[in-house]
Amino acid sequence: MEFDEGAPTDEFTIVNASASTSITSLRFDLGLAAGDLVFDTESGGSGVEVYQPFEEVSSTASLDTLPSLLDGDSSLRLEFSTFGPGEAFRFTTDIDDRLTDSALGQIQVTGGELAGAEVVVYWNSRVTLDSGEVTVTFDDSNTIDARLPCPA
Repeated sequence: MEFDEGAPTDEFTIVNASASTSITSLRFDLGLAAGDLVFDTESGGSGVEVYQPFEEVSSTASLDTLPSLLDGDSSLRLEFSTFGPGEAFRFTTDIDDRLTDSALGQIQVTGGELAGAEVVVYWNSRVTLDSGEVTVTFDDSNTIDARLPCPA
């Protein structure tokens, strides 16, 4: 998973690089990030200046339903109808920090500000018929690598 800071939109790219595991859902928790981050989805809300609602872009995986993401939320859950091996899901939104002394101002998120944010990946294996979850944490490089259990 990769986060790309951009103005006015920030982009997340999630790739399922497994051979036999489907991702069923993802839960983002920005509240644990060093930058006190929030989703900025509406004008005049919790964020600064520009805003961007959640929008799916050029994905091969499919959402079950559009997520409920309110301005100022620090968590987001994505439920997938399909997210099999080799598929990718990309979405844009705006994330702002709420630090009083931010490196690039509150409108842009640096890698160090995203550090600590967690993503829980829920999965199903079509080989072993197992399911489970794994929690991964962003570091200051704006990427995470979720290693799912390998089927026997």
